[in-house]
Amino acid sequence: MKFGLHLYVYVREMTNATWDILPRIKALGYDGCEVPLMPEELDHFDYALALAKLEEAGMLAVGSTGMTPDLCIASDDAAVRARGMAHMKHAIDCTAALGATVISGALYAAFGWRPSHGRTQQQWVQSARSLKELARYAADRNVTLTLEALNRYEHYFINTVEDTLKMITDVGEPNVKVHMDTYHMNIEERNFYQAVLKAGSLLGHVHCADNDRGIPGTGHIDWKGFFKGLHEVHYDEWIIVESFFEPIPSIVDFSPIWRRLAPDADTLGREALRFIKSSLKQYAPEQAGIL
Repeated sequence: MKFGLHLYVYVREMTNATWDILPRIKALGYDGCEVPLMPEELDHFDYALALAKLEEAGMLAVGSTGMTPDLCIASDDAAVRARGMAHMKHAIDCTAALGATVISGALYAAFGWRPSHGRTQQQWVQSARSLKELARYAADRNVTLTLEALNRYEHYFINTVEDTLKMITDVGEPNVKVHMDTYHMNIEERNFYQAVLKAGSLLGHVHCADNDRGIPGTGHIDWKGFFKGLHEVHYDEWIIVESFFEPIPSIVDFSPIWRRLAPDADTLGREALRFIKSSLKQYAPEQAGIL
């Protein structure tokens, strides 16, 4: 098991100065960080510097991205899809440049695109075809794509683990996995334990936050069911704390937070990791790195 903290906990945007906070994250007990590779800030830092700073701190990384409507790989417009594919391949290259083997997020369709009647079959097919090509591209770089089901208020395309598994089946590539986020699951899944069991061996990435996207353990999430499920499916990959505690300009349109959900970033990171490790000891005692 590896434990990570999303960099948006500490920074509002990605720059070369971002990496100066790695020793603080390491001191809290984390093994790595999730690096936002959003379209508008993908090239705002030096990747060689980032990798050197990660190695100096003894930290690992995970990539994370999404796409805007003009970059949507599920679009009916071939030109839009082509731009989206170029963005996604660049994000995969950037993930590999960080020494990371996972890129996470809503990798299937664009944020900020909400058709009145929901997704169409044509868009689903376009997304699956695009993801198949991206998965093969990523495999050559030792990168796995993990598809994150988001809640209905942030995305219309994939909201549940059942939908995620259907897309993975349609893509048909071994390096495409399920990405579960407890914040989104709280809205869309009826049973945390059963949802994890349904993902099973295809579960490839986990985000933890409580129902208000605050510190895990401070709200009403069914953590017992969640961690019990992780234990039973033998999950042994990343658990990333993604608890945004104040507004993030680049994602505020689809992930609005208007009040601080923790006293400060250090408290958020420290208390989140303490709760997760304590819960794993209680509900999943055999998980790697916990005994």
